[in-house]
Amino acid sequence: MKLGLCMEGMEDYIEQVIRRPRKELNYLEIGVAYGETLGGLSKVISAMEIDDWMTIGIDPQHELLQIRFFEGLKIISHADSGQNPEPRSVNHYPYPIEECVWIANATMPMHVVLIDGCHSRKCATDNFLTVEPLVPVGGTVMFHDYGERNAGQNQPHCNALVDVTSAVEDLGLMDGKRPGWSAPDMVHGDSSILAVFNRI
Repeated sequence: MKLGLCMEGMEDYIEQVIRRPRKELNYLEIGVAYGETLGGLSKVISAMEIDDWMTIGIDPQHELLQIRFFEGLKIISHADSGQNPEPRSVNHYPYPIEECVWIANATMPMHVVLIDGCHSRKCATDNFLTVEPLVPVGGTVMFHDYGERNAGQNQPHCNALVDVTSAVEDLGLMDGKRPGWSAPDMVHGDSSILAVFNRI
């Protein structure tokens, strides 16, 4: 399975997370870009023996999305940010997460979340705080581009530097101080690191 930008070397781990036994599976990706990761994981999920599933991608750079990564899938681009995602579909929201009305009011669980949007300290922190109430016990949150290797690049979304590491530390996830979350699982890819936390 091939995934998107800078995901090389992490594919098998991420697929294992997706394939954990569940009765339902809602996957949320913050930062879709071209859509290769969202499309690849949506194909895996849609082929699993799960009746109740959906995948959701949030990214304001909708012009980057390439439909070729979603061949054979039902993809819905929501013009209304308050419109709920549809089951058994790929749901794309072309807005910043802070403008997605539906997620602010959501009650549906998000079983696997990939935080890969704006990588500034504030945005990565805010993204986690937005989705944390939706992640059930046994759910997983993954931060892409953790570590010094990716730090220091400018993020045009908020004109700040990449600093996922500080966001994760501020949240009390690295040292186990945040209640309800496991110790980190650090997944080293070819060009980036994934910091993974499970709800316990």
